[in-house]
Parts: sequence; structure tokens; C-alpha cells
Amino acid sequence: MRIRNTTINSGFNTGSTAGVTRTNNQPARRPHPFTRGSTVVSSNLSGPTMLLKKPDSQLAGVTVGPGTALKVVGYRDGWHKVETMGEEKTRGWVSGRTGPELEPQMSVPGCDRKYVEFDKVDGEAFTGPVKVEDINQGWLGDCYLIAGMAALAHSNPGAIRNAIRKGDKEGTWVVTFDRVADNGRNYGKREIVVNNWFPTKDDHLLYANGGKKGKERYNVEEFENGSRPMWPAIIEKAFATMLGGYDQLDKGGMEAAVFEALTGNDPDEYDVGRFGTDDNKACIDELKRALRRGAPVAVSSKMHKVLPNIYSCHVYVAVGYSKDKVILRNPHDTRDTMALSYKDFSRAFETICIANT
Repeated sequence: MRIRNTTINSGFNTGSTAGVTRTNNQPARRPHPFTRGSTVVSSNLSGPTMLLKKPDSQLAGVTVGPGTALKVVGYRDGWHKVETMGEEKTRGWVSGRTGPELEPQMSVPGCDRKYVEFDKVDGEAFTGPVKVEDINQGWLGDCYLIAGMAALAHSNPGAIRNAIRKGDKEGTWVVTFDRVADNGRNYGKREIVVNNWFPTKDDHLLYANGGKKGKERYNVEEFENGSRPMWPAIIEKAFATMLGGYDQLDKGGMEAAVFEALTGNDPDEYDVGRFGTDDNKACIDELKRALRRGAPVAVSSKMHKVLPNIYSCHVYVAVGYSKDKVILRNPHDTRDTMALSYKDFSRAFETICIANT
């Protein structure tokens, strides 16, 4: 989905912090309460967590496993009132002083809250050369982001590698963006630290490099055993952090802002125009020139569906051309290519965006 009035450089949200801090045998410090509505996850990996029916009581409630997504709905004198996020909601209380540590997680689209979990994925950002086939969109409406990353992976993989480095703390990465405001002001480099907790469903990644269908290549094990790299999920999480949640990415954005953030340069954009017109011929010529020189190119389809095999309001990656056709990849699955005549391309697509690297 592509919404023209949304920019991916619109802000930054670090989230809240909480949990238990202990030094030797000293009592835990009074925790900072989560704000009402924060999404959290238990990080107690050694066993299940008990949600009590009442604060500081022996009335047992329900147990939840590590990684269960919870929502804070109240706070009282060191106790968090939480609610499970499944279809059958269960409420209970956990101690902020002696209970399991609760870690803030970014919000997800409402439709995913029925089943989302958060898993710690011990994978590597890179398992070999950066390739366009490394990435797929997953179950989030951020085709503009995935297509932008895929275009860079295809034509300028160095921009992807340069954006990520390991963080000082184990299980973290530092992602570097070049922040440019709507008014053109360049705020320079900005580093965003992300950890290795990601939204999942049934042990499968849910967003970048994942999906709901439970394919083997989405399985967390595929990333932990080095079969697939984590860089798409890492960069996606960094953008989500900058905007304030995965649900904000789901609202749409511009591929131009993705190119800008990952290269530090303004991209060039052209209207495709009506087939056969001078403007259309000039746009196709620019597309060909960009592909010849190896520039990353993303193309946006029109708001209404024109061709049965092209999604409307969707961003694709242009990876090549022939005498009479342009070659595209769909961010839903970048392993496959498709060819369109220039006439069909002009009928179905609205703009092209060329990164300057």
C-alpha cells in the first residue's frame, strides 16, 4: 500500500522502560510503571509466568509462556494489571518488583493482536552477500519499505550493509539512517538501536521475511541456523521504532523516503503518464537509463486495478528491461520475476522512483 501524504521520516519513539533492577542482595528498585495500553512481553525464559487474580495474593490465575504478548491495562502500587492479547482475553496481575521482567514491545496492527507473540531470534544480520531474494514483505502493509530495501539489495547492496552494525549489548544492532524532514532540512545521521525480539506467529516471523502461511522459510529456526539473514527484519524494526510502532508502518508511506534514509540522497521521481505521449516516452527512457547504470528503481502502481496480475496501490522493484518489456519483482516474494510490455506497464503504473547512491 502506498499513501502519498505519509512520510517515513516523521518521528522517533524510544518507548518506555521497566522491570526489575537488583544489585547483589539489595531490594529491587521501585519500577517505573508502564503507561496504560503499552504492549509488553514476558522475558522470563526459564519457565511460565503466573498472572494472579489479585495483587499480592495467593489466588492463582492463569499461566502464560515466555514470549506471550500482553497488554498493560492498569498499574497499582508496584503491580501491573495485564491482559492477554488472544481471542479469549484473560486478565491478571504481575508484580513489578519480584515478578518476571516485562519488556516494552512496539504496537502492531489491531488485526494481528489476536495471535501475535514476540520471540527472541538469535540470527545474524548477514549470512552472505546481500541479495534481493533475501527479502519478502510478510503480513504488514509496508510494500513501499520492502520494495525500497529490495531495490537497494539488487543494485546497491553496500547501502544495506552500511546501514547495520552490531550493537554494544548482546542481541542488539545499530541501524543508521540519514534523516531528512518534509521541508528538506537534513538532520544528518541518526542511529537507532534495536534488539532481537520480533513479532511472530506459531514460531514464524510475521512481518519482513515472514508471513501468516507458515512456510518453512518463515520459521525462526531458518534464521537461527544461518539459512536466512535477519537484515530485512532489523531495518524494518528500526523504521517502526522511528515511527512509533509496526502499526504506523502499516498505514503506508513513500519509497522515496526509504531511499533517502538509507542513501542520504534525494531520489528522482517521474510520472509514467499515458502510453505513447512525450512524457511517457521520456519516463521510460529514464527508467532504462537508470537500469543500465545499475541504479535502484521502485515503481508504484495506480490506485485502481488495471491488470489482473498487478496489485493496485502497490510498489514493485524494477530489475531489468528488454526491447519491448520491463522486468519486475513483487516484494511479496522477490525470488520470482515478471515481464510487462511497456504499454501494460504504462497502463498499470503511476510513478517510478530512482535512488541516487
